[in-house]
Amino acid sequence: AVFEERQNLIQEGMRGDDGQENRGGNQETMNTDLAQDGIMLGMSASNRSISSALGCDTETVTKSMQSLKEVIENPRFTQEDFEHVKNLLTDVISTREKSAYDKLDEEFYKGLPNGYTKDEILKDLETITLDDVKALYSELMKNGKGMVSVSAPFDRKSELKQEFFNNLGTFAPVKEFSQEKLQEIYKPTEEIKVLTDTDYKNQAEIIEAFRFPINQNVKDNASLKLLNIILGGTPSSRLFMDLRENEKLAYHVKSHYTNHDNMGVMALRIGTTTENKETGETSFDNVQKSIDGFNRHIEKIKTEKVTDEELNNAKLTLKNNILSALHSSDGKNNTLIQSGDSAYGIQRVNLYFKEIDKISADDIYNTANYIFSGKPTYSIVATENTLKANEEYLRKLKN
Repeated sequence: AVFEERQNLIQEGMRGDDGQENRGGNQETMNTDLAQDGIMLGMSASNRSISSALGCDTETVTKSMQSLKEVIENPRFTQEDFEHVKNLLTDVISTREKSAYDKLDEEFYKGLPNGYTKDEILKDLETITLDDVKALYSELMKNGKGMVSVSAPFDRKSELKQEFFNNLGTFAPVKEFSQEKLQEIYKPTEEIKVLTDTDYKNQAEIIEAFRFPINQNVKDNASLKLLNIILGGTPSSRLFMDLRENEKLAYHVKSHYTNHDNMGVMALRIGTTTENKETGETSFDNVQKSIDGFNRHIEKIKTEKVTDEELNNAKLTLKNNILSALHSSDGKNNTLIQSGDSAYGIQRVNLYFKEIDKISADDIYNTANYIFSGKPTYSIVATENTLKANEEYLRKLKN
């Protein structure tokens, strides 16, 4: 948890203090200077990286990249800013609303940044010092590799390529590039678990999730995403059309596929009204109806092959999602970065499109039986009355 919060503090600290007299040595002066030239500079930090996004005109490439270099190599880590950001993070985290993902993430990602509870993070925030942030920043800069992606009109201004290379050559050296390896974080779910927490909201939030090992194979990844689209990933999906349109259980219901290193997670989520305190209406059985609906559709996709129409529509949706991301410079750069760090290199998107066309109903059937062969984990946030009314049903789920 300390590590995760240090990343947030690094991100806030890297706003730019180049220490140069011509800019007054402060963030406000630098920001004003960059804004006058239409230069946009943003920084972010995760548990594994420090990243920047730079937008500028072709005439200001050198100034923009040198400004970025100043921010990266001379971050503004002052005690005043540190205390401000620390208080800001404490306030944001302490007032964060409950979610069914809280206990689910704690269960799936124990010992990892995604698995720390709100209380653990707040407790560790109290112990972090400015020296901790500086030390972590130095460690990341010392041992990190570098990746750069550029979207620019090279066809019209071929000299831009050399200008980018010349400027990059002035940056501090980094480790030799190597393909990112998937960390071994997957652990099998040994038993069915039902995680619950109380909240005052009218709606109960219900998640049924499965975790499973994954690799970087493009066909497997495409099959997972196509299955998700068919099951609950769009407004025309099975879950949406049944539990929302037919059963009227909720306004919002979907499935969601995520991956972290060598672990994939398929989560089915719904928000369903169980206790309206303003009107006095109660529908505690919506919890059972929702979960039974989830399991009904899981069983169906495991035993009945999807139709050609469903599969073709899902393929079209997936392709459109990929192409839509490539319409902007940010999308192009993100795609290049992700592909460049994969086992397939920058050709990954082209290979991905080819594999999408090859996937059959049999592939979706096999994928469904693979991911849903394990034991589910349920996470529910609801009113105390709702949980009490469903005690017997939730107990039976564990059998």
